[in-house]
Amino acid sequence: MAVVVTHNRKHLLLACLEALAQQQSPLAGLVVVDTASTDGTTDAVRSAGIAGRLPLRLLRLDRNGGGAEGFHYGVAAALEQQSDWLWLMDDDCEPRADTLGQLLASPAAARGSTTLLAPTVVSGDGGVLPLNRGRVRARWGMAPLVALRQEEHEGAEREIDFCTFVGPLIRTDAARPAGLPMREMFIRNDDV
Repeated sequence: MAVVVTHNRKHLLLACLEALAQQQSPLAGLVVVDTASTDGTTDAVRSAGIAGRLPLRLLRLDRNGGGAEGFHYGVAAALEQQSDWLWLMDDDCEPRADTLGQLLASPAAARGSTTLLAPTVVSGDGGVLPLNRGRVRARWGMAPLVALRQEEHEGAEREIDFCTFVGPLIRTDAARPAGLPMREMFIRNDDV
C-alpha cells in the first residue's frame, strides 16, 4: 500500500503516479493525500485516468499541515486496508519500475524482524540525496543526524538509525503499534 503526499505540485504528482502505475510488482493500493492544494491537483488526478490503473483513494485535507500532517492522515487511511507493507513518498518521487520489486525481493524483506527498508534516493542529476538515510549520534553541540558516507549507499544492506519519508517501505505490522507520524512536526523534521 503506497502513500503519496502532495501540495500544489500536480505535474510532479502525476509523474510520480505514472511511475507507481509502471511498477513491475503491482501496488495493493494507493492513498494520495492532497494537503489543500490550490492548483487543481485533485481534478488533475481524477482526469489523468490513474484510478483506472491503480487502486487509488484520494484524500483531500482542508488545510496544508505540511508533509507531517499529510503522512499522518495518509498512513491512517492506509492502515484501514490490508497490506504487508506501506510505501511512503512525496509527490516528487519517481521510483524506477523495478524499485518495489527489488525492495520486496531483498534478503532483509524476507526476515520477519525487518521493520523498514529505505532505498538509496538520487536526485534528478543522479547524485545521492545526502540526508535520506543515516545514523544518529550524541549531540555534543552538533546536529544529531549524520548521513551515510557515499560508499555506504552502495553494495550490501546495512542498518540505519533514520530515513526520510522518501521511499521507505515499512512493514505494516510494525507501523500499527508504532503509531501514526506526528502531524505536529510541520516544517521541522516533518518527514524523518
